[in-house]
Amino acid sequence: MENQKTKVTYEHIQVKKKLGIYKVLAISQAVLILTVTVFGVIWLARNTDTFDRFKSKKGLPYYYEVMKIIDPLKYSDIEVLLKEDVNLTFNYKKKTWRLSNVYRYDSEGNIILQDNCRGICGELTAYTLQKIRPIFGDRYTIEILSVVEPLYFRSSHYILGITEKNIIYPKTFILDPAFHRYGNLDDYDDYLILKTMPTHFLLESKVKDTEFLAGYEMPLIMKEGFLVGFSVEGVNDKFDKDNFMVALLATKRYKYAGRFLFTIRNNNGVVSSYEDKYLASRFFADKEFNDLKDKIKLLFAQVHEINQKQ
Repeated sequence: MENQKTKVTYEHIQVKKKLGIYKVLAISQAVLILTVTVFGVIWLARNTDTFDRFKSKKGLPYYYEVMKIIDPLKYSDIEVLLKEDVNLTFNYKKKTWRLSNVYRYDSEGNIILQDNCRGICGELTAYTLQKIRPIFGDRYTIEILSVVEPLYFRSSHYILGITEKNIIYPKTFILDPAFHRYGNLDDYDDYLILKTMPTHFLLESKVKDTEFLAGYEMPLIMKEGFLVGFSVEGVNDKFDKDNFMVALLATKRYKYAGRFLFTIRNNNGVVSSYEDKYLASRFFADKEFNDLKDKIKLLFAQVHEINQKQ
């Protein structure tokens, strides 16, 4: 009887030992799983787009980093147009006009902004591209897109398209430095994408000039819901050496036709000018408006002189 009791006690002790071992193993396994999970989360956070989007506002990757870069930027082309070495030329056959020496680069090939914050859309886009490339790394494809907003501006406008890589259903995000907009592609139905440009279009190739079709303007500033631009247009449904005009005009958002602030017109060889001082005062101080008029007169004179020699 005593032997049986001893045997039961021994077996009981053995069972308790085994249970203790199982308990230790279970705890160790739980710790191991938790450790792997934690390190897995850290790895995913550093290496996957899903966690990038989770960390960012509204599912936009690196939202705060991007906004920190573009928030200080200001769309202004006035200083560019007023530069002494900016000249105007026409191509009547192609019906285009070109401004030379618009873009500038430093010794390392980086785009130069006025006061490190002001420039036209191409400059702001190139500047932003240089800044965000290291942030987005190799997990995104970044392209320059040429777009128009039909109910606001007729000129081509440069923005950035950012697309996820190595994902079955990749998302595309749109970044517009000039208008301080950053969102999903679906949020940009007001933009008409004309074409995709290679990133070297503004960077590696060091483009200095900008070219537009006759009838399209180069935006200068945005103010009070208006876009004020510099434009070259035909006259009498013609665009030739005797029928063209150089103009400063303001276009209100959702109003396709712009209003002239100042224009010089060559109408069948007869030169005339027009200005709207009252409307211009909404956008420019007197000196600034006078400087712009003087520059436009100079550009017109350059083209007119070339025409006379042809």
